[in-house]
Amino acid sequence: MYRIVARRLVIAIAGFFLPTLTSQAVDIPTGAPPSPTFKAQPFSQQVMLFEEFGTSALGTGGCTSCTPVPVPANCTSSPEGSKIDAFLAQPLLSVPTRLSNTSSPNPWASLVGSCLGKPLATSAAEGRPSGEFF
Repeated sequence: MYRIVARRLVIAIAGFFLPTLTSQAVDIPTGAPPSPTFKAQPFSQQVMLFEEFGTSALGTGGCTSCTPVPVPANCTSSPEGSKIDAFLAQPLLSVPTRLSNTSSPNPWASLVGSCLGKPLATSAAEGRPSGEFF
């Protein structure tokens, strides 16, 4: 008896909410209505960002005489703080791009491979996957 009542209750609730859900646009994966845009047009307003590299131009080429990112001594350590500070004080090794830079090798690839117990098949210096949508 309780199952029949519970089933009828679920059908009644679904019947109440179903017209509301199907008449509005829904967003995947949440299934909820889209957030309000407050009349903002897509990609028409300036996005205020924290400018990490300052307001100076970055140039067109990377630093060819700079030292690469320091490598840790072993699998459970990190690079020395002074080496990280020296690395961060130099110009950028490569200019930031819209797509990921998969042509530069990962300087930690051999260490990561030895920590995993097998060599890495591929490992780019940048952490983003290749492709347009990353």
